[in-house]
Amino acid sequence: MTYPRQPLRNLLELSIGGIWGKPPGESEVDVRVVRVTELKQGGRLDLSTAAARSVTKRELEVRRLRPGDLLLEKSGGGPKTPVGRVGLVRDGSELRVCANFMQLMRPDPRLVDPRYLHLYLHHLHSIGGTAPLQTATTNIRNIKASEYVQLDVPMPTLAEQRRIVEILEDHLSRLDAADRDLSDCHRRQDAWTKGTLQHLIWGASQPVTEVSRVLREPMRNGRSDRASNEPNAVRTLTLTAVTKRDFSDTNTKLTSTSREIARGLWLQRGDILVQRSNTPELVGTSARYDGPDDWAIFPDLLIRLRSDESVMDSRFLAAALRSERAHRSLRAKAKGLAGSMPKIDQGALGATLVPLPPLIDQQTVCMQIDEVMAASTRLRDAIVAAQRRGGALRRGVL
Repeated sequence: MTYPRQPLRNLLELSIGGIWGKPPGESEVDVRVVRVTELKQGGRLDLSTAAARSVTKRELEVRRLRPGDLLLEKSGGGPKTPVGRVGLVRDGSELRVCANFMQLMRPDPRLVDPRYLHLYLHHLHSIGGTAPLQTATTNIRNIKASEYVQLDVPMPTLAEQRRIVEILEDHLSRLDAADRDLSDCHRRQDAWTKGTLQHLIWGASQPVTEVSRVLREPMRNGRSDRASNEPNAVRTLTLTAVTKRDFSDTNTKLTSTSREIARGLWLQRGDILVQRSNTPELVGTSARYDGPDDWAIFPDLLIRLRSDESVMDSRFLAAALRSERAHRSLRAKAKGLAGSMPKIDQGALGATLVPLPPLIDQQTVCMQIDEVMAASTRLRDAIVAAQRRGGALRRGVL
């Protein structure tokens, strides 16, 4: 069935940008400010985490959020991050406004059911229908509200809109439940993997030793230089390569590091890399390099370890450092100023304790770890495939 269409602007009573306000107590009325971070998957708003701010009575009068209001995400977190998500306000019990990176759009209830409009705009975003309206700067991606409200909206009668909403909400609630179950499966899979690895590495009673005592040469920090497209540019890993344990072209960049300086930084298969600086959750993350010899160097924010294979198998050392017990110890040693990424140094890394079973036992554990990781990968891939099917079903239903 083909419905007549109307520009979005004709369906709105109000379209106005958000405000950030002042710290609590510094203006006339204390409110909660809904930010982009409160906009969740599927266009759901989590208002429980809205920020405490204060605004004038006039600002609150004009911009107070009501049930049925739509919030458009006008600016995103990076130049490659799509914007244009839309959230529907369902609860108006508290004093709330939206932040300045969002646009408040108030549908005219005489013309359109806000739930229907929300579902349509969410669908349009999910299929890339708002991509032509988006622009990107060096740091951020934007969408102009003045252009967004020019979008055409299919307009069945109000009764038909409500019938469509009832059908869609029934289907989408089932998909939401399935998605929650899959997310729970993912958490369980992750917890099972971590717990099993912890048991394999630390479970048996065995001696422990400091990391510095099982290395064949001193630890070394890497080198970070500017990007370069010159023919003699040197391939350098990124932190993502260690976070994802993926040593492919995708997680490297070409830099201007001279061949002379790079001479002692080329990676060899079996090298272990540890993030000496990152977010509080990721600092201390480690991975064993399994790429080709002399293919890339490593950046300044990584520390390279080379295991003495006669004492400790590099696979076992990498697994021990990835274990929750060792990683938690490294995170606890990380230091940094407020607002900066915490850092660990070579001394803290070298003093970290790891198990030291006999070499034959290390190799047995490594084989068991490979089996666990293969099973974990199969589980994760199955969960991701199911989530993708759920997303495709959601788009198809809409």
